[in-house]
Order: sequence, then C-alpha cells, then structure tokens
Amino acid sequence: MRTTTLFVVFALVYSFVVTTAAAQDKASQAPAEQGPFTIGNRDQPYLTQIQAFTKEFLGTLRNNHRNEPERDARTFRRFIDPEYLEEHGLAEGGLPMRAIDFVGMRVIDVADDERTVLCAVEREDRSKLVVMFRVVQREDAVYIQPFAAPDEESGYFHPWIQLIEAEDLVGE
Repeated sequence: MRTTTLFVVFALVYSFVVTTAAAQDKASQAPAEQGPFTIGNRDQPYLTQIQAFTKEFLGTLRNNHRNEPERDARTFRRFIDPEYLEEHGLAEGGLPMRAIDFVGMRVIDVADDERTVLCAVEREDRSKLVVMFRVVQREDAVYIQPFAAPDEESGYFHPWIQLIEAEDLVGE
C-alpha cells in the first residue's frame, strides 16, 4: 500500500515538473512582439483563452483607468485591435479611450459566436454595469475590437460594444 502511494505521488510530481518545464520552454520561445495574449498554433482561440484575455483587459482597465490619452496609450494599446488603431490614426501618440471605474469583476461569459464577451462589473457603490466587448483574432493574438469610430468632437473612443447600468444581475 505504501509503495503504491509513493508511486502515485512520484508520478504526480514528475508530471507536474515535466508540464511546468514544457510550459516554460514554450513561453521562452514565444515571439516578444505578439499581442497580449497569443493563441499558439490553433486557428481559433479557446473560450477560456478569450475569457482570460478579457479578464486581463478588465484588470488593467480597473487598475489603470485615468482617461489620460498619453499615459493610457502605453498601457492599453496592446489590447486594442491594431487594424482599428491604424484605420483611425491611433497607432501612434495618445490613445483617447474612454474608461470605466469599477472595483470588481462578477461575470465574464463568451457568446456562442466566440467573439462577443459579456461582462458584469461592480462599482464601489455596489451598483453594477454590464459591458459587452467584441474580440478579434489577428495573426496569433486576440484583441478587443471597438465597435464605433472615435467621437468626432472629442476624439475619444470606447472599447466596448455596449455599456449598461444594471440594477440587479440574475443569480445574485
């Protein structure tokens, strides 16, 4: 019995070490110039990859929102679709992107089309927002694809498709 237990423990530790080493080796071979979340050798990202990318974007938005185009450019440009940035002259200089102030992420759910992401976030006053993003794959990376062109007067754009204030979320 003790020999079997030791064998199982050894097998688990060995598989963990091999998996960790393979992941570190793969990460060290990844090109440095790719987007924030690379897909690997697949044609389409997994749903969990889309959720993780969106969570990373929301976390960065939560921790760094300033609505200061010059500072925000360094932080957020890597998340936004490069074709959108190029099309609207935002590839260089400031990034006039609208941000939202929130303290917690409640829900991140990917739609069946695997490109629309529905998120529920909570503000400091416990009010809730429902935010819908569109993601797009460019080469081997996933990006947020803003829906509309920047506002003509202010020059600001918002990265979401829809932003709705919600009184109550289902399942609370």
